[in-house]
Amino acid sequence: MPQLTMLPTATLKPDPNQPRKSRDPEKQRQLNESIALHGILQPVGVRANKITLAWGEGRLIGAVAAGLPEVPAVVLDKSMAEWQYQNLQLVENVVRSDIGHFDLWQSCLRLMEANPGWGLKDLAKALSYDASALTRIMSPSRCIPAVVDALRDGKIVFGHTYAISKAEAPEEQARLLSLALAGISRDKLETERAGQKSRSGIASAVKASRVKIAMPEATLVITGKELSMSEVVNLLSETLKQARKAADRYDVKTWVRMMKDVNRDQAECAGD
Repeated sequence: MPQLTMLPTATLKPDPNQPRKSRDPEKQRQLNESIALHGILQPVGVRANKITLAWGEGRLIGAVAAGLPEVPAVVLDKSMAEWQYQNLQLVENVVRSDIGHFDLWQSCLRLMEANPGWGLKDLAKALSYDASALTRIMSPSRCIPAVVDALRDGKIVFGHTYAISKAEAPEEQARLLSLALAGISRDKLETERAGQKSRSGIASAVKASRVKIAMPEATLVITGKELSMSEVVNLLSETLKQARKAADRYDVKTWVRMMKDVNRDQAECAGD
């Protein structure tokens, strides 16, 4: 069973594999002042060797700054396996409210990796979290690297990554990230994503067999099979490409006749 005891401050060492990779300087300063005034109110966690911290690195930093010769420590059980040490350390970091979003996500990832058979429900149970909250926390796993980098740098939060992760295309995720970095709120980002999806769905669903496009000096008419908006765009792009190639060599009537012959030959080859 874990034991509570007092250990010499000078002998304790941080764990090099500590999940928390960043520390807020202002919060650490406040913790240092609190420890200097009141001492350590919550014990640190120490492995069975009574040297390596399992948790409480910030409290140890504060104790050193305050010149405390000893700190209260919970010494963990000798019979614990390495993965059990890791689980305790990660859980303690995750449940702390001051851990950054990137470190929180990374800690949850490490917990999942340390327990290969776990699903989100198992992780939620271990952390006493609501499963819906963990869906947001784990959302960076479904995002492009640029989004993860922005989360790590503190430029966005889980609300942004959750909205962005719902977009499947990397290009759409990049577009939503640019909006988030420009200052758009999380709610508006969700609305923008949903609106884009809706617009894309309408564009691909509605088709027409005759498309009449009014131009400044003429009217362009496309007839034939049922075409969606994206198919019209592709058709116009390909036609423009062919027209530019022929512009310096043929007049309009010749080019139109040539295109008709080329497409007729292609259709016959396809039929064969």
